[in-house]
Amino acid sequence: MAVSVADRSLRVARFRERPNRFLGLVELQGQPVECHISDSGRLRELLRPGAEVLIAKAASARRRTAYDLLAVRAKAVWVCVAPRLASRLVRQMLEQQRVPELAEYSRVEVEVPWGHSRLDFRLSREGETCWVELKSCTLVVDGEARFPDAPTVRGQRQMADLAALRRSGQRAVVFFLVQRPDAQRFAPHDEIDPAFGAALRAAAGVGVEILAYTSRWQNAALRWGQRIPVCL
Repeated sequence: MAVSVADRSLRVARFRERPNRFLGLVELQGQPVECHISDSGRLRELLRPGAEVLIAKAASARRRTAYDLLAVRAKAVWVCVAPRLASRLVRQMLEQQRVPELAEYSRVEVEVPWGHSRLDFRLSREGETCWVELKSCTLVVDGEARFPDAPTVRGQRQMADLAALRRSGQRAVVFFLVQRPDAQRFAPHDEIDPAFGAALRAAAGVGVEILAYTSRWQNAALRWGQRIPVCL
């Protein structure tokens, strides 16, 4: 399973700087080009001056930025930095019932409000419901994927909502998709956001399930990887 962007004329460029959260400046064939960065994380370990990046033409000609930044090379691997591709990939896997732990659900709803949050997916079958919140992860340290790479109050709130759903008798899952293939395990990034780590452990303590899978960028597509263990 994969989400392809082969129709968007991918170009290889060099990263120069990130003037603000959603704007990147790259060098393309010797010329400076502005790109949209959709990942709001810090990405400091990836977006370094001189890093090789993949950019694609924006879908709309009315945009201020003519390109989207989709992936960054980190040593031997490409890392996808487009969370929407991760969301599309997971949605396809769920709709086709190809995630083994969640394959029993035939109906998939997206962006469903509940409590103080809008959760990514609500799965259902014959009156049974499962809520899934997706988190995309780009940071890997010594083979360990870590989330988040910046403090996330929203993430803490979502973990609390998942815990409340589980206490009400419904199934709840937090799903970490690592947008690179070189992770052997996953753990919360306590050095960056200890409150999120505490919220994740509290949710797990009442029965919220935690899944972590890898993915890989190959041939202009984000492709499904494998499940990795979660270390709390």
